[in-house]
Amino acid sequence: MSVYDHVNCEKLNKFAEAAGLGEKIPADFLQFKKYLEKGDKILEIGCGTGRIGKHLIKKYKYIGIDNHLPYLKCFEDYLTKNKIKLGDNDLINVSFENFEGNDFDIIIFPWTVIGDFSKGEQLRVIKKAKNQLKKEGLVLIDNPTKGTTYNEAQDYEPCRFYFDEWEEKLNKLFTTTKKILYTTPTKRVRELTVLKK
Repeated sequence: MSVYDHVNCEKLNKFAEAAGLGEKIPADFLQFKKYLEKGDKILEIGCGTGRIGKHLIKKYKYIGIDNHLPYLKCFEDYLTKNKIKLGDNDLINVSFENFEGNDFDIIIFPWTVIGDFSKGEQLRVIKKAKNQLKKEGLVLIDNPTKGTTYNEAQDYEPCRFYFDEWEEKLNKLFTTTKKILYTTPTKRVRELTVLKK
C-alpha cells in the first residue's frame, strides 16, 4: 500500500498549499519556467493532479506520468472542465521505471517526487532521465532544502535528496550542475537542482 492511497486529490492539493506550492501559479512552476522555451518537449514525473502540468500542457509538448491513477483522473477532470484538449499520450499511468520515451528537452521531478525513490533508485532514475534527454537537455529536481519541513501524511517517509550530498556524483554524470534556493509564499525554503546533459 502506498502513502498516496491515504491522500485523496483534495488533501494532496492542501499539502501543496501548506508547502507554498498551491498558488494559482505555483512557486516551483515559476522556477521551472525560467528554463523552458517555446516548443520544448517536457516530461513531468509524478504529475499528480496537474498542479504543474496544467500550466505546461497548453504551451509545450507535454507528457505527464504518475503511477497513482486517481490523481491522473483528477488532472483529466480539470482539463475537461476547462476545455483543455488532451492528446492520447499526454497523461500516462505508469511508474518512471517502466516509462519508455526519449528526446525530451526538459524532465521535471516536481515537489519532492525524487523522495519517493530510495537512494539507490534515485541514482538510477537520474541516470535514466539523463538518457531520455536530448543533447543539452535539462533535468529539474525540486525538493525542500535541509531544515525545511516536509509534508506530513500517514506512512509518508520520503528519502530526502539534497544537492550538496549528491554534487560529486552529479558532476560526473552531467556537463553542468547547480542548486538554486528559493522561498515559497509560506516561507518554506526549497532547492531546485538543475542538471544539464
